[in-house]
Amino acid sequence: GGRRGGARMSGIAGYLGGPQPPAILRAMAGKMMHRGQDAFYYEEAPVFLAVRQLDLANPAVGERFFRDVDHDVAVVFAGEFVNVSEERELLERKGVRITGDSVAEVVLRLYEVYGVSSVNRMRGGFAFAIHDPQKDLVFIARDPLGIQPLYYATTQSGSFVFASEAKALF
Repeated sequence: GGRRGGARMSGIAGYLGGPQPPAILRAMAGKMMHRGQDAFYYEEAPVFLAVRQLDLANPAVGERFFRDVDHDVAVVFAGEFVNVSEERELLERKGVRITGDSVAEVVLRLYEVYGVSSVNRMRGGFAFAIHDPQKDLVFIARDPLGIQPLYYATTQSGSFVFASEAKALF
């Protein structure tokens, strides 16, 4: 319960490359149903991302998916980003426009300003994946202490798969 429990009960999954049908992504996210009823999917072949989160009616959870169609980038986020308010304020002082209350949007804006070193500005237990088609990049990271789990593997067909729980990889 509470803010910490709710934040931890989100989970991400995804895969890149390979010939898997998009239904694979829904199956992966389905293995993490206990992490939340709400699911968001990003399917831009060859990149497929998903996030499960608790009910959005709980404001402590915040949105875990954000897509910026103007800049053609997307992020899925799981876990807890404890200094999100401070980082949001710093970004806004730099002139970065943040449109809502989504934790995922702040993560994405940090990436846009600081690139892959953005992860060094974040505190808490988290995992995220960002797809940046303009740079032909998928940036996947987790907190340095490994509080938020992130499992990954390469399949026999050559796809890279990842998820907050190992069972979602199978």
